[in-house]
Amino acid sequence: MKQHIAFIGSSVADVIIRIPHLPVRQEDINIESQTLSLGGCAFNAAWMCRLLGGDPLFFSPVGTGIYGDFVRRQLQEHRIDILLESKEENGCCFCLVESDGERTFLSHHGAEYRFQKEWFSLLDSYGVDTVYVCGLELEEKTGIYILDYLQKHPQLTIYFAPGPRLSALSQGCIKTLFNLHCILHLNEEEACSFTGCPTAQQAAESLYERTHNIVIITLGSRGCLLQQEGKCTHIPTEAVQIQDTIGAGDAHIGSIIALREQGYSWQDTLRIANRICGYIVSIPGALMHEDELTALSLF
Repeated sequence: MKQHIAFIGSSVADVIIRIPHLPVRQEDINIESQTLSLGGCAFNAAWMCRLLGGDPLFFSPVGTGIYGDFVRRQLQEHRIDILLESKEENGCCFCLVESDGERTFLSHHGAEYRFQKEWFSLLDSYGVDTVYVCGLELEEKTGIYILDYLQKHPQLTIYFAPGPRLSALSQGCIKTLFNLHCILHLNEEEACSFTGCPTAQQAAESLYERTHNIVIITLGSRGCLLQQEGKCTHIPTEAVQIQDTIGAGDAHIGSIIALREQGYSWQDTLRIANRICGYIVSIPGALMHEDELTALSLF
């Protein structure tokens, strides 16, 4: 594949803290472990796209400070080019993982989430025709530069994974993305919360009426829904033992982008993406490696 798929978003230092349960106010608990790992929605998604044979353009700022230095070293070790350098310090994300694998994020936003207007001229030189965007970067003041780029390039295929911050985005931002007919990817809780619908299927139908394009809603252990014009299809998945859910949705959307680029049908794409997502939640952290992907015998 040509390097024409841009992943616009963050590469983050994830501080993964394993705990028996979330502490209540004034409670003292001992953590089980703490690790530092490279993450961020855009990085996780781009990494999976690359594992599946893609050559993604990773459009992510890297700043300074201890977390910026960590991210820079990790990207270099993963042989990912750093296109955007910032003088601002990187933040980090504290990922609290409970004993059942559920995760809660405490994010300190820094350079990794903030874009500069002049950077976007770089994308034109690569002939980008497909982009991934995440809601976290759009809620920053500099998110307007991402929207501006998308509006100036209405021919782009846009995959929008808003994440849990969808309700925090301005109505103007959401309207712009929906009017650009983005392909939406979000989980059941996010979809129902945003639309006010009691079921994922109703939420999918409601969102399709606003975007007039594909809507994908992940359902955890139940697989996902695919909403197309006049039709909502359930794509099931296999049950797995959950280690943690960090990066599961990112791996899912990254897989989708790579597989669609290779010509897979929507149903085959989502069947494979579900399997990959199931593997991600069965291991600690957000990243799988090439040998692990091969062992899944997906193709």
